[in-house]
Amino acid sequence: MGKRKNSEVELVTWNQNMDDALLDALEYQSNIGNRVSGTFTSKAYDNILKELSDKFKDVAFDKEKIKNRVKYLKRNFGICYDLFKGLSGFSWNSVSNMWSADPGVWKDLFKSRPEAKVWMTKPVRNYKKLEALFGDDRATEEDAETAAEIRERNARLNDVESGVQVDETVEEIDFLVSQNEATIGGYDVDPESPLLNKSNGEEGTSKQKQKVKRSKYVEAVNLNESFKTFADAIKESTAEMMKPQQRLPIPESEIWKYLEELQLGDEKFEDAAYLYLTKEPGRLGAFIGCPSHRRKNILLAMLRDATAS
Repeated sequence: MGKRKNSEVELVTWNQNMDDALLDALEYQSNIGNRVSGTFTSKAYDNILKELSDKFKDVAFDKEKIKNRVKYLKRNFGICYDLFKGLSGFSWNSVSNMWSADPGVWKDLFKSRPEAKVWMTKPVRNYKKLEALFGDDRATEEDAETAAEIRERNARLNDVESGVQVDETVEEIDFLVSQNEATIGGYDVDPESPLLNKSNGEEGTSKQKQKVKRSKYVEAVNLNESFKTFADAIKESTAEMMKPQQRLPIPESEIWKYLEELQLGDEKFEDAAYLYLTKEPGRLGAFIGCPSHRRKNILLAMLRDATAS
C-alpha cells in the first residue's frame, strides 16, 4: 500500500488485491475497445487510474506506475509462458498457481534450462488472465522490459527534492536475482548509469549520495540472503538427516493425511511428495515437525533441493 515519505513522495508497494483489480480493469478496457493492435490506449489508462484510485484511496497511483506494473506482470508471465509452452509432461495447477510435473521431468528440464528452477516453487497468479491478455503479443519490442532495463531504471531513481520515488517490489528484486542481474549481497547498479557518472562533478555526486536512499532494496536483498543462508544450512545437514538406519517417525498412511491437508491439487505432485517423504525419514521428521501453516512451503523447498541435486 502507499506510504508517505517526508510529505512529498509516495512509495507504492503492489499487493495481490491491487494486481487482481489491475488485471480485471485491463480485461474490461480491452473488451470495450480501448486496446488497439495489442496496445492499451491513453483513455484506457485514464479509466484504469480512476478505477484503481477509487478502490484503493490511500494509494497514490499515476499512469506511469500503472504502466510499469503492467510491464512487470507481462514480462514475468512472458518468461514463464515461453519456457513451458509446448513442453510435454507439465500441467498448470490452478490451486498452487504453478507448473506441475514429476521430479524426473523437472530434472531433465534443468539440464537444458537451469534458469527454470525458479518456476518450480514460484507461483504466477492470474496466469490464465495474463495468457488471455498477453499470450499472443506479450513479447513486442515496444513494451518488453529486460532485467537489465529494470536495473537501469532503478539506478535512475527519480531525484526529487525530498527523496526518491520507489515503485519496485521484492518481486522485481527476486526476478533480477533469478536472472543473475543482481547480487544477493547488495543491489547491483549499472556502472554506466547517470547516477554514477563521474562527469557530473564532485558536487553532483555528493548531492546524489545524500539524496539517493536504497534502504528498501537493501532490506529486500538482505531478506533474500537470510533465505539463502537458511537453505544452505538445510542442505549441509542433509547427510545427517538421511541416515539409512532411520525408521519413519509415522506410519505411511499418516503421511497421506498430512499431504491431503495441504490440498496440493495435483495427483502427480502428491504422489511424488509421498514417495520422497517415505524414502527420506529425516526430511519427513522435519516436515511433520514444522508448524502446519508452513508445511507446504517446506515441502516445496525439499522437493526443489532434491531435484536440483
